[in-house]
Amino acid sequence: MLAAQIEKFGDTLARSQLASLAAILIVSLACFLPGFATIPPIDGDEPSYAVAAHEMVATGDYAAVRLQTANAEWRPRGAYWIQALTATFAGRDPPIWVYRLPSLVAAVAATLLTWWLAMAFGGRRMALLAGLFTAASGIVGLEARLATPDALLLAASTLIAGALARVWLNRDGRSDDVVAALFWTGLGVGILAKGIVAPAMAVAAVLILSFERGNIRWLSRLRPAVGFVWLFVIISPWLIAVVLALLQGAGEGPDPQFLAEIGVPFEIDAPPGSYALILPLLVGPAVTFLFLALPWYLSEFRRPVVFFALAWAGPLWLVAEMITAKEPQAILPVVPAIALLAAVGVDAGVARIRGGVSWFYSLGPAIWPPLSAIIVPTAFVYFQGYSPWQVFAALETAAVLGPVTWVWLRGGALFAAAMMSVVTVIFIYIGFFGVFVPGLDGIRIAGRVATTANAVASCRGPTFAATGYPEESLVLALGPETRLVDAWSAADFLNSAGCRVAIVDRSQVPSFRQRAEDLGLEVRDRGQVTGFNLRKMRVIDLHLFTTSHTDG
Repeated sequence: MLAAQIEKFGDTLARSQLASLAAILIVSLACFLPGFATIPPIDGDEPSYAVAAHEMVATGDYAAVRLQTANAEWRPRGAYWIQALTATFAGRDPPIWVYRLPSLVAAVAATLLTWWLAMAFGGRRMALLAGLFTAASGIVGLEARLATPDALLLAASTLIAGALARVWLNRDGRSDDVVAALFWTGLGVGILAKGIVAPAMAVAAVLILSFERGNIRWLSRLRPAVGFVWLFVIISPWLIAVVLALLQGAGEGPDPQFLAEIGVPFEIDAPPGSYALILPLLVGPAVTFLFLALPWYLSEFRRPVVFFALAWAGPLWLVAEMITAKEPQAILPVVPAIALLAAVGVDAGVARIRGGVSWFYSLGPAIWPPLSAIIVPTAFVYFQGYSPWQVFAALETAAVLGPVTWVWLRGGALFAAAMMSVVTVIFIYIGFFGVFVPGLDGIRIAGRVATTANAVASCRGPTFAATGYPEESLVLALGPETRLVDAWSAADFLNSAGCRVAIVDRSQVPSFRQRAEDLGLEVRDRGQVTGFNLRKMRVIDLHLFTTSHTDG
């Protein structure tokens, strides 16, 4: 009975474009907002973007991207400029969530653009589900909470896909200047966000779609002559900024060794097929329906919606799988295509349980929510010694809704099961992103270092240098004068006049003490902060040193 009511409600939403967009917007915010302002800066890309954007605002120099003493001249500037613009209206030293706002807006835009992409192929229920599935994706939700360019790339690439699909499907040869303009605009924004990824996806898709057509005449509807000019106009600020940064940094040059350590995202070495194995974690509930409809995709791959989704997502997926270094955000731009395929399977009624293999694939909703309700609270108790009731309440709700989703799926109520799977994910994200992650003291290394460092320095206005922990989250927490250096430079730093504190990782303490001894410098270990570096997946043990004159 409830399943029938949900399906009826979903059909009512799908019939209205405005209602569909409003539903996708609401679900996106419900998925993305928990923890948005309370999760600490995540070491890797995020702090480096925030610090560089802060430096742009502070200096008024928007041409250079400064990572400590090094310049990253060739980095695309789009994300830095948008973050700097956002920070300009937030006052001095804004919190990290201010720098995350562009990612939140871009991620929400990507969910709405997924609906627009799906609408090119018809089917309003399909479009609604595609947008909801994108909002429920784990990797989309993660990037919506990080001050990095990935969400902006996602929005731009989805805009490109939606425009390209409309041009490719235009059987009567009509020219649509607005769609062509959106295509080239998305391409320009994608380049400003993350360089070559967006144009590479577009080129690969164009080649595959042209092969299917047997000609390239359809590309004329993209107005390439005018489009390339418009593209150049969009990316010209970056090109000008690169030239200015190179001229300003002439004779200095970036420090490759330093840049190899700072602003590097989380990655692990893994064999091909690794993304496919963790697809349920990255993409969320859409994967269940994707797997169930897999035989249908193989038999109906010439259907326009299936062929286009494969042409758009396939090349990037294959390249990402072949590269040894795996970064979760590498497959982010293909999520809308996966969501589209899953939505097609539901809308066509083919994502059904038909045998033992499909029965196994269907178990996701029955397994993951209850498992999360056990693992997450247990992990919180292990790390923190207690479990907040909010985690338990949210995840237990998901643990009930997940099996309900599976029961409906087994009963053939595909649309209701799909809708309920999205609702289930919302509760998981409330518990995980909203309470669990912000509550972990072990990942708040920079904030705890700042508290300890200011407490041990018995002088006003201390400055800091850190070694062995090359993360710009320290710069965010301790101030822009903080320097990330090697062990010898940290000792030299303490040997200079002024109120100073050196933050030294345990692995660097012997070298630091040796240099201090060579300088005849008496240093004192005044405090210790331990935690866990998510980027390098290792325990961090930082010691805070001062000198006798700093102790006052």
